[in-house]
Amino acid sequence: MGELNTGVASTGASAVYTSIYAVNYGTDHFFGWQFDDINVQDLGLINNGVIYRTFIDWIIGFMNQSTRSLGRLYDLKIA
Repeated sequence: MGELNTGVASTGASAVYTSIYAVNYGTDHFFGWQFDDINVQDLGLINNGVIYRTFIDWIIGFMNQSTRSLGRLYDLKIA
């Protein structure tokens, strides 16, 4: 799947363009955060004793602190 020269996703013969994305990772730009510690619980075996069940509760996300953290260059012709 490619894009049109406007950067909109498209398929077919007209989709001959692509984009490049740049990300500045760091605590003052774009970074992941963790709201609470990970909580893992072993729930044991089920049915025939060969399938393990594990509950994982981990509240995470991404945060963008700066408007200059993410960039996109589009209208690049695929040759």
